[in-house]
Amino acid sequence: MSHIKPSIALLNDRQVTAEKLTVLMPSSGMKLYEVIRVIHGTAVFVNDHMARLGHSLQLTVPELSLPAAKLLGNLQTLIAVNQLNEGNIRIDIGIAEGSMNIALQVVPHHYPVPEDYRKGVHLMFFRASRVNPNAKIMHTSLRGEIEKVLRETGSYETLLVNQQGYVTEGSKSNFFAVDGTSIVTPPAHEVLEGITRKYIIELCKSEGIPLRETSVHITEFPRFDALFITGTSPKVLPVHSVAHFRFNVTHSFLQILMKAYDRLLDSQTHKG
Repeated sequence: MSHIKPSIALLNDRQVTAEKLTVLMPSSGMKLYEVIRVIHGTAVFVNDHMARLGHSLQLTVPELSLPAAKLLGNLQTLIAVNQLNEGNIRIDIGIAEGSMNIALQVVPHHYPVPEDYRKGVHLMFFRASRVNPNAKIMHTSLRGEIEKVLRETGSYETLLVNQQGYVTEGSKSNFFAVDGTSIVTPPAHEVLEGITRKYIIELCKSEGIPLRETSVHITEFPRFDALFITGTSPKVLPVHSVAHFRFNVTHSFLQILMKAYDRLLDSQTHKG
């Protein structure tokens, strides 16, 4: 886990210290959020993140609209004033009584270490499901329960299992499994459509790797050859085990997609 230095945050276009933000940002009401990765001083896939944040707002409070152009400018301001070269920026939208407060801040991040990419990580199953999976809403109580499980088991992430036994997504990630000669991942309507997930699906097409979007039941895990999670911080991360199920972290599909996604990220940070 990274530890960030005292930094400048933005609240409704006004610069404040990060320490004061938690006091000034209203705590009541609904909270939507988005986490954007900064690499070499560039916010990557920023337009995708803005589109998803706008979609989350439309699904939850359709009478409000996202000031995307202003947010993009504020994002660049935050990177500049904090001289941020590598890290994560979080955008929070607090909604209460029809009004909207928008905060941007640099937040601690947890990037996998090189050994995690070589050997894979361990995950656990967690019985839970999102009521509105396509909207990125902060669920504080659920997050606290999951963090407790991760600490107690030493796991990197949890995979959410709904009441019918279908595994939908990670608590902060999407997952893909190699099933014979193709890759499977839960369909868009069951999950929060991750930005990395979107590009992995596109890379499967460009790399000639068959992919199926289909519901995945927990009973199917014994037959999967390989499994990986995707997200802003983990990128494409191999999984060596989920509970007692074990997987091949050197599978060719996985290796191809890891390298292809790194090339895509590199192209995002070296434009022009």
